Amino acid sequence: MNNFSKIPQIVLPGSKSITNRAFLLSALSGGESRIYKPLYSDDTRYMMDVLKVLGYSVNEHSDFVEIGGRPRITPGKTYEFYIGNAGTTIRFLTTFLASLAGGEFVLKGETRMHERPIRGLVTPLQQAGARIEYLGADGFPPLKITGKSLNFETIALDGSKSSQYITSVLLCLAALNPRARVHVEDLVSKPYIDTTLAVLRS
Repeated sequence: MNNFSKIPQIVLPGSKSITNRAFLLSALSGGESRIYKPLYSDDTRYMMDVLKVLGYSVNEHSDFVEIGGRPRITPGKTYEFYIGNAGTTIRFLTTFLASLAGGEFVLKGETRMHERPIRGLVTPLQQAGARIEYLGADGFPPLKITGKSLNFETIALDGSKSSQYITSVLLCLAALNPRARVHVEDLVSKPYIDTTLAVLRS
């Protein structure tokens, strides 16, 4: 993550998915970032709460949020994160937490969250070396994630289920390995991927 360039500031329209993209990219950048006009919602509040627990500075101002620092993981500690029914948050965090070496994390939420499939993201990450377990029904949250350094060259994803699986990987690869290739089959939500790429370019 050390080679990822700093993001000085980002100006956003009101969107929880774009806001969460920007929050996560800011954390990955390793510098101080300002995200202007973020949309506050359950999804984005849960994301901010997770980043704070991980050791990032998250400061709210009148029209922007400032995020900075790097994660401070306590070896041997299991971090449990409750994220309600925040779909973007669990999908974006799954790849991110899987790449945080030395950490052990549990992602859980409401009963409805535990009925939302996530195999389409978890399986490709496992194949790429990530250590992720299902704590309940196979293919569904809650998840136990043991972070490790991920440095894969290629990953294949099914684009027919959720574009957020692809976004989760793209966001982290921007910091982990910008040269890695993401192979996507049956992409059905290209505009959302275009949104992710636009945020990455900003």
